[in-house]
Amino acid sequence: MYTTCIIGSKNAGKTYLAEQLIKRFTRDGIRVAAVKSSRHPLDVPHTDTERLAKAGAQLVVFESSKETALFIKSKAEPRRLFSKFGTDFEILLVEGMKRSEYPKILLAKDSRDLNIDVDRPTVEMIVCPRKLRSEAKRKFPLAVLRERGEIDKIYSTLKKKYLQQYVRELPEKDCGACGYKTCAAYRRAILKGETKLGKCSVDRWRVKVYVDDSLVRLSPYPESVAQQMIGAFLSTLHGVRKGYRKVEIYLHGRSR
Repeated sequence: MYTTCIIGSKNAGKTYLAEQLIKRFTRDGIRVAAVKSSRHPLDVPHTDTERLAKAGAQLVVFESSKETALFIKSKAEPRRLFSKFGTDFEILLVEGMKRSEYPKILLAKDSRDLNIDVDRPTVEMIVCPRKLRSEAKRKFPLAVLRERGEIDKIYSTLKKKYLQQYVRELPEKDCGACGYKTCAAYRRAILKGETKLGKCSVDRWRVKVYVDDSLVRLSPYPESVAQQMIGAFLSTLHGVRKGYRKVEIYLHGRSR
């Protein structure tokens, strides 16, 4: 899942840009998840949902015939939550989270917006008026510069970054299952827009381990060992269908 944050001052147009990007990704058949990050609590005063939460419930679910909403009374990492919903999102757009490590799009209306407190190397794109381009380039030399009305160019740049991440994760098997003789040829075709994604049939498992909601970084060797152990364990169980795409194992209790 390629993640990018849209940051900027209040009324800079962050939500509008996110809306336009979501529409274009969806039109291209790319599944999108969105996060609104805020310093303020969700405004649901005088509702039954609020009453249940105030009574002490750590998780409140609102369900209707058209939608479901979860209210979690603790800090939760959005990417981990999305992994539990059973949908393989390809793009995660975040409005806010300027202090995160994710790539960012900075919306700037004037010079003050360019002085934002952010890790500058994470700012990969700046959307600003032409008069700010020189100053923006000086402060963020690695960032791509776009103007507010260049939605299509902004989208094309973002989609290209997503595709570059996608092809980096392709294996080097050269099995031909995708219809191309080599993985490199398939990569080139993807980046040129000559073929669709998802034709690679080689297993590309990724193992993520969370301990008390904190992600444990795995180097390639322990990740490979965990993958093989889990795969071997599942092969001994009845009722596990072939071709599964996601496995979740929870260990509850205390370590000794």
